[in-house]
Amino acid sequence: MRRKKMPAWVPKITVFFAALFAILFFLQRLLMPKYMTDIVEGALTAEYYEETTNHEVLFVGDCEVYENFSPITLYQEYGISSYIRGSAQQLAWQSYYMLEDTLRYETPKVVVFNVLALKYDEPQSEAYNRMTLDGMRFSRTKIDAVKASMTKNENLLDYLFPILRYHSRWPELSAEDFQYLFHRDKISHNGYYMRVDVRPTEGFPEPDILADYTLGSYAMGYLDRMRELCEANNIALVLVKSPSLYPNWYDEWDAQIAAYAGEYGLDYFNYEKLAETVGIDYQTDTYDAGLHLNLAGAEKLTGYLGKYLKEAYQLTDYRYDPDYQSAYAKKIRFYEEMEAAQREELREYGEIRSFYNVKQRRKSMKSRKGMLAAALLTVVLCIAGCGSPDKEGTSGEVSSGGGYSFTSGSTKIEMGKDASKIVESLGDADDYFESESCAFEGLDKVYSYPGFKLNTYPKDGKDYVLSVVFMDDTVSTEEGVSIGSTKDEVTKAYGDASEESASKLVYEDGDTKMTIGLNGDSVSSLEISAVVEE
Repeated sequence: MRRKKMPAWVPKITVFFAALFAILFFLQRLLMPKYMTDIVEGALTAEYYEETTNHEVLFVGDCEVYENFSPITLYQEYGISSYIRGSAQQLAWQSYYMLEDTLRYETPKVVVFNVLALKYDEPQSEAYNRMTLDGMRFSRTKIDAVKASMTKNENLLDYLFPILRYHSRWPELSAEDFQYLFHRDKISHNGYYMRVDVRPTEGFPEPDILADYTLGSYAMGYLDRMRELCEANNIALVLVKSPSLYPNWYDEWDAQIAAYAGEYGLDYFNYEKLAETVGIDYQTDTYDAGLHLNLAGAEKLTGYLGKYLKEAYQLTDYRYDPDYQSAYAKKIRFYEEMEAAQREELREYGEIRSFYNVKQRRKSMKSRKGMLAAALLTVVLCIAGCGSPDKEGTSGEVSSGGGYSFTSGSTKIEMGKDASKIVESLGDADDYFESESCAFEGLDKVYSYPGFKLNTYPKDGKDYVLSVVFMDDTVSTEEGVSIGSTKDEVTKAYGDASEESASKLVYEDGDTKMTIGLNGDSVSSLEISAVVEE
């Protein structure tokens, strides 16, 4: 029996779809942020998959793990093989899914989780989400992590097919996008972000008065899931709070974690309280005035924790394993080279200008190559129907359409708006504090004025109003509500809340939010904020 001849159109349509797939794959690789010379924290997640050795200790958490602990030090001093699966503002559920993802490849003996992220009980920001999740390999775990993390304006398909999210990024293309199209330079040391510079502590704003000091059920629920996952895999879970002077870790939060650890027989170490015992000196061991440790501080803290881990959990000394000796010889050489390069930049420029190589310089200007590619991509994307660049939000402002605002004297402060003229109009602040932003290139800033604090965030070289926090009863909202007002006065002024509990009322208007804390029937705290999701 003679076989039927394949229709002539089949090979053609196959070639067409193969070519289309290749073009879309290329465009997606090109348009996605590379995180090589700016906001390098976004490259941390993907680096884990390049590992060739197993790890008996796994760290999960936010910047208080990937900036404060050194796996190279753990190996050099104790022979412990470890890795940090941390990322900027890594939320509790993201840490859980990082652990779940890791178990697809290996099973550590100990998991160390930094508890600061438990302060957040809901998704926070697409920018932080992207830095954590885009680098994860595709799996059911990644899908679950995305679903748990998405803010209200995000969708799952944008994470599964990033070209849908980044198709309008072509005007921003630079030489970096072509240089790192199919490869990335290594920027971390088993997940550790190195900084050797020193910036002594200079003081911090007064801690905010919170509406409710109870750690949220969503975040704590994921801590439960992390504990249960560790128990099911015979892994010891250790809770830590890294030493830091800001943001504030409240005593009420500390007591809840200590009680939780006691209930389930977990180790919990609050290194804020143990900083002096560890030997941390905030005049020499921090690179950003007390928020995170520099290399000297990280090595001190790591040595202190490593001694306990080695004794308590019978960890293997891999310094005598030939395979690990070979792998770590390369890691140590890279570690020492980066330290030397950063110190050389400090001597030459007075600052660390590039992250991992003294010869590399940040490329903020678009190259001719990038501009030519942008022009070509305009044609390709128009043909593909991807559309033109999004106009909304490109300035960095939140389009609140009014929303909640606050007036001090003759100065109206609108959330999400350009902060420069507002700060100028308010005059000299009683106190000022700044810290490097993890999600954006620039500084998060806090201005303290009589009765309130103004918080700003950076984007595209400008500062925007993030929030106004009331500090006492000398200031009030546009409708006359202040700290000390009654709940009835609040509901008379604003009506029914979008979210209500015994200790908190939350009102939403456009891209702004007002959070009112209650102590019985009286207002105990008040914050007006922008809803910033990009």
